[in-house]
Amino acid sequence: MKVLSMLTLALGIFFGSVALGQPTDTLINVGNYQLHFNVTPGVGIPIIFESGAGNDGSVWNEVCKRLRQHIGSPLVTYDRAGFGASGIDNNQIDITSEVNDLQICLKQLKFDGAYFLVAHSLRELRHEIHFQCPG
Repeated sequence: MKVLSMLTLALGIFFGSVALGQPTDTLINVGNYQLHFNVTPGVGIPIIFESGAGNDGSVWNEVCKRLRQHIGSPLVTYDRAGFGASGIDNNQIDITSEVNDLQICLKQLKFDGAYFLVAHSLRELRHEIHFQCPG
């Protein structure tokens, strides 16, 4: 919970302070299956939340709920292939295809510029939060 509070404070300071609209669910076709996204509209650099080992996008619900009270940026969570409401292509599943599919979806959502990525580790089961800015 301490990490959640620190993340909320840090992102609130970084992105400003504005209340956002309600999130919407959508499925996006990436070829042989669909990925499920939850998008809260906003203005500015979108924050994309990547779920980690064994989780779907709902792992970020509480973080997004708190962030919506403080920042105006778009907030995006999604269910990785095979988790939550997302499908999976059992013939083509690896980290490279998952990254490519995420990029396809972000472009379809009109988030094809800069974004801020917050992710759980895909290699560890610990609940660490990693910050990564695209370069």
